[in-house]
Amino acid sequence: SLFLRNFHRGVPADILSGSSLLPVTGNDCMIVTLQTGSWIQTITASQHQVGTKVDHPGGTDAISFMTGVYSASFAMSSSDAAVVSWGTSFSDMVSRTGSITFEEYWSSHDRKTGYYTGSLTVERIPRTAFNISPQSLDFIVTNSRNSYRRSEKTLVRVFIQDFNKVQKKSRLPYNLASIILEKVYYRVKDADTGDIFIPFETTVNGTRLSSDSDGMFFEITMDLPKGRTYTFDFLSKDAGFDLVSSAKNVRFRID
Repeated sequence: SLFLRNFHRGVPADILSGSSLLPVTGNDCMIVTLQTGSWIQTITASQHQVGTKVDHPGGTDAISFMTGVYSASFAMSSSDAAVVSWGTSFSDMVSRTGSITFEEYWSSHDRKTGYYTGSLTVERIPRTAFNISPQSLDFIVTNSRNSYRRSEKTLVRVFIQDFNKVQKKSRLPYNLASIILEKVYYRVKDADTGDIFIPFETTVNGTRLSSDSDGMFFEITMDLPKGRTYTFDFLSKDAGFDLVSSAKNVRFRID
């Protein structure tokens, strides 16, 4: 599933399109085109739905969309025999490199109005010999503050590093990219006593981390009691193991 988020002056907002600046909303409101060489796949995209809501007691359920968030879901076959370029098929490219990079276009259905252009790398599903040792993960919150206002809504950025992966040596400075995990959850606890105030919620993914091009993140409303110092823990589900790790460099209070 691909996601597109739109902001206007830092605030989530629906995309405006055409000379009349009409909002792009609802189901099947745009298309996503993925292309590499002569291979093209077009997917219908919609404003992202987060559930249903009831407008009034006894009323009917209505679709609840997220403002400024669009999504498209699709599948690719690694055995696709379609030719990409110079007699090389899609399946040949997958078997040789294990991944393919596509040009990515979000646009109106008639392709006359473009909303976003970028690239997307899709990797083959990894398969390895059985290894009972899980990843050795380090969770670092990159934008932590010392204090937050009560009921303040904030976005928390999380950098994740796997110490089991050997980093390549280089004479030149380089930036490490955060690894992206499928299932990571957060909880909030008292940093001194260990009392849990917001537990892991895995049944309906209430505390599951999201990801974007910059790494992993979650949004939280700091509706917590004053007079305490808090920190985060992270639960990662990896290779059949549930691993709980403490956030690095995080201690904050509620003003």
